[in-house]
Amino acid sequence: MAFLKNKKPIDRAMLKDWTEYLDTILKHKNLRNYNHLTPFQVFLAVGLFLEGFYGTIDISWEIKFIQKNVKLAHEHKKIDPILWQNWLKCIDEVLSVKDSRMYFYLFPKNN
Repeated sequence: MAFLKNKKPIDRAMLKDWTEYLDTILKHKNLRNYNHLTPFQVFLAVGLFLEGFYGTIDISWEIKFIQKNVKLAHEHKKIDPILWQNWLKCIDEVLSVKDSRMYFYLFPKNN
């Protein structure tokens, strides 16, 4: 998700959807605060988000791969270990930067 300098999302509808899927996980786990979600729970929320955003047909193999692994995780089955390690690395990287907007560009960078 990309954010503007004022920290508001570029796509407010996407943020609304993401919040809805996080709320689903919070309610399922009987939690009150996003800060209590584990990387695993957020992984499940990503699966809900991707399915809602992209659907389940005519999607890229990457999205299918993630959705398949989220389904396995939801069923408490083993998921792809490389995907999981990359997921944890991404979380750590995004949380380590002061401003995660650096990952998104609205316009090409000047060379």
